[in-house]
Amino acid sequence: LHSDLAHLFGNIAFGIWFLLLTARALGAPIAALAILLGGILGNVLAAGIYYPHHSLSIGASTAVFAALAIVVAHSMRYWGLLAGGALRRWSPLVGGVLLLAYTGTGGERTDVAAHLTGFVAGLLVGWIGSRLPEAALRSPRLQATAAAAALILLVSSWLVALVVD
Repeated sequence: LHSDLAHLFGNIAFGIWFLLLTARALGAPIAALAILLGGILGNVLAAGIYYPHHSLSIGASTAVFAALAIVVAHSMRYWGLLAGGALRRWSPLVGGVLLLAYTGTGGERTDVAAHLTGFVAGLLVGWIGSRLPEAALRSPRLQATAAAAALILLVSSWLVALVVD
């Protein structure tokens, strides 16, 4: 899922950071599920862009940029509830787009389309997640269900990757 060691370490560093921020907002199991869903949706969108050459996409970075966008969407929801106007409400999106541009567009082997589709998918997943009531996010049953769903999605994705390859 990585083109080289720098790509791997970049995904690990940014992925852990955004996973932690997302977990703080949604709880770790729901965050894991949301990031996986954002990564899957982003990769499906990227495959549509690359069709019929969808093998050009590596994959894991899409989930990292989905995680960034989930944090952005969650921040926009709650910053929008505070006083301060449009500048305050839209500042998380501006910051997220700047991080996307800075970290997701450089280098000759950078998959810009996958990074962008991951970010867009993450905005959608994050928007949905930011509307979950706090009581639901604190529900052990919902968190356990999300953990099981995330594990099933992760294992299923690897099985599909192994069969298709």
